[in-house]
Amino acid sequence: MDPDQLRDACLSRPGVEETFPFGDSVSVQLREAHPEVVPGYHLNKRHWNTVKVDGLPAGMVLDMIEDSYDLVVAALPGAAREKLGWKPAAG
Repeated sequence: MDPDQLRDACLSRPGVEETFPFGDSVSVQLREAHPEVVPGYHLNKRHWNTVKVDGLPAGMVLDMIEDSYDLVVAALPGAAREKLGWKPAAG
């Protein structure tokens, strides 16, 4: 996956803007499992990751995008979620 494909995948979601929230445990797990994921450059190293997407399977990168999107949208007020047409994943 090249940078343009990554950006397009992210920005294709309804209501998306470029911000990157992650929880501590997810950040640590990703860093421990994949050398392509490192602490964020010039950001709070505890909460942010830098992901070298050319070393990861495209499906994994797309899953990270979806997980991030779902975390953000789930925290929005109900009216905002409805406007985006978002439904929580069954689980």
